[in-house]
Amino acid sequence: MERITAQKALYIKLGEKGRWETECLENGILRVGYHNIPTSLCKKRNWQEVTALYLSQNAKAGNATRHTNELREFYEAGAETLWITFSARRLWWGFAKGPVSLGTDDDKQREMAQKWSSTDINGKLLDVAEISSRLTQVRGFLGTICEVHELDYLLRKINGEVLPEVKTAKEARDALLASMVPLIQNLTWQDFELLVDLVFSSGGWRRVGVLGKTEKDIDIDMIQPVTQERVMVQVKAKSSIEVARKVAETATVMKHFNRVFLVTHTFQGRISKEGLGEQFEILDVNRLAPLVLDAGLSDWLITKSN
Repeated sequence: MERITAQKALYIKLGEKGRWETECLENGILRVGYHNIPTSLCKKRNWQEVTALYLSQNAKAGNATRHTNELREFYEAGAETLWITFSARRLWWGFAKGPVSLGTDDDKQREMAQKWSSTDINGKLLDVAEISSRLTQVRGFLGTICEVHELDYLLRKINGEVLPEVKTAKEARDALLASMVPLIQNLTWQDFELLVDLVFSSGGWRRVGVLGKTEKDIDIDMIQPVTQERVMVQVKAKSSIEVARKVAETATVMKHFNRVFLVTHTFQGRISKEGLGEQFEILDVNRLAPLVLDAGLSDWLITKSN
């Protein structure tokens, strides 16, 4: 798909409390109300009379101007204007085409050139959680239509482009993760067990007790205080699919556990969950390293390895 460009971007609120969102997004239309403004005035682009009409209806001067400007944007925005809205925790975007028409409830509508899209040009979902509040804060706009000032950022998100500084940060993070792998593998079994305990604790898990303890076979009983989910965590420096099967067999006897984790820093062979059960998880060093970083334990790991 070609890179998306636009000279301007407008945010539109699709109905009060989003009541038109589903219809508009599914049918590829823009929709506003303004039932008290004759369509004839808008088609003639007689915006001064629109403002005067609002004032005659006892609207405050500021509100009259804002409503008029919103209608003007709706009628006059051309093919170079990018429209966006937010729904179901996603950013939606598209371009309008053709003139304004009247809907079944005398509301004003425009067709989209193509259907609304909630993914970037590479097919990645435009999740609100992954979008800066510099852009998402536009949702707090009290009116119906407003200009999006973060146009460059918006276009980067839609085109799946990464800021140079973000790319540099990601590369640095990847390098740090790669450097953590041998550090984790060089830990003593005591420190490796402690690291696993700290990682789970940072995720809200609380150690209840130790079920069994040998140098390279450590079973930790943990609980999630909020959900009361109970898990068994078996820590093994070295492991394999055969070891994983034995752990899974042992876990089937202990019915009070909701899930079982096998945590290892050296897994021999290909990791596979086949036949181990849906509740069984294998955390090797490649899955463990990001958790260590996210838990803020990289300095702890470096100190222990120094």
